[in-house]
Amino acid sequence: MVKKRSKKTDEANLPAAVYVAFASLTPWSENPRRIPESAVAKVAMSMCNFGFGAPLLARQEDSRLIAGHTRTMGFKFLTNLMTHHGLPTDKLQARWVESPDDAPPVWYQMMKSEMRKLLESQTIPCRLMDLTDEEADQLALADNRLGEEAEWDYEGLARILDTIPETDRQMTGFDAHEIEPLLAATWTPPEVGDLPTPGGGGGSGDDTKDTIELDDAQTAAFRQALTQARAAWNRPDMPPAEFTAEMSRQFMRDNAVVPETADTGVGDF
Repeated sequence: MVKKRSKKTDEANLPAAVYVAFASLTPWSENPRRIPESAVAKVAMSMCNFGFGAPLLARQEDSRLIAGHTRTMGFKFLTNLMTHHGLPTDKLQARWVESPDDAPPVWYQMMKSEMRKLLESQTIPCRLMDLTDEEADQLALADNRLGEEAEWDYEGLARILDTIPETDRQMTGFDAHEIEPLLAATWTPPEVGDLPTPGGGGGSGDDTKDTIELDDAQTAAFRQALTQARAAWNRPDMPPAEFTAEMSRQFMRDNAVVPETADTGVGDF
């Protein structure tokens, strides 16, 4: 006699995702998330290099997308490149080398085999979920919103970026203008040492600087303010000298050591 499996067991043995026809998926027409073209290009580049790290989410009943709108747009972006350039082959890549102005992006030329197969078949990995419309709306919002709750450990981020070859850093999704200040940052907050000399006067184009003398009480108050600011320092992209000078300018203004209208050359900290 064959023992009947429970529904719970059946569900546990279901595949986490299946491959579905890309054309069968329907974007969420009321999606409040705005997706810039720059994000689509970055995702397309990532998919060329890594494939799909995670499946899309869609409603089982009507294949309405829940999570993965940017990736579907990235897949469409790659499909358009495929239509125009063809998929990378030795013959095509030789032609692209000879005529670089006619070639697709280098990251497209280096496409991994997984992505080539998906583009050829026009299929995409997807987890189909048995959800109502309302539940799908809630999950779609949560999928975007909950990711915003996390914060970067900038020191750890810089350490990892520093181990990645410069030519590969674009694959992380960070732009060069974001990476450079992170790698250049000094990660130990500055010690409270000699007080900087803030710019006293002079407008735009005026290099004249006035030295401002602090009395003992002002000096002690400034050192205390700088020590407190140092303990709460959360700007790893700001060099220590700039941080110290910025705090000194703010202290001078807040304590009327210099007039509020004085041109310090830097905005509020």
